Amino acid sequence: MNNSKKPQTLAKIGIYSLILAMIITVAIIIYATHPWGGNYANQMFTDYVYLLAFSFWSIIPYLALMILIHLFKEYKLSYYIVISGSEVIILTSLLFLIDTVFIHPNSQGAYIFLFLPIYQWLAILLLGIVVGIAFQLNKNITVG
Repeated sequence: MNNSKKPQTLAKIGIYSLILAMIITVAIIIYATHPWGGNYANQMFTDYVYLLAFSFWSIIPYLALMILIHLFKEYKLSYYIVISGSEVIILTSLLFLIDTVFIHPNSQGAYIFLFLPIYQWLAILLLGIVVGIAFQLNKNITVG
């Protein structure tokens, strides 16, 4: 069912929260790596390349969520599920990052920047399956 009467505020909240999550994630990465450091003699160009690579790796799931929101923006039920799932993924991811970097900092906490995007992709895959099922059920109900 093509329903173009979706709330515009919900659309803005979904996109703006993803943009804010990307900014916060990159800010936490920059804070955790301390690129300004105390000893500039030991910093190399490759350190900044790694920082850029991990920043890009960390925001890719958020970009995928933006695409998912855009794909289902015309279908009301699927759109609500995508927005709700996106907000859950965003809040959970940011809570893990804040807990690892600020509340319980240790040297093994750096692995969060490597593994959190993998867990985000798994959550996005699960969200995509749920949205696909809801989309098909909604399509079958309205057509029949």
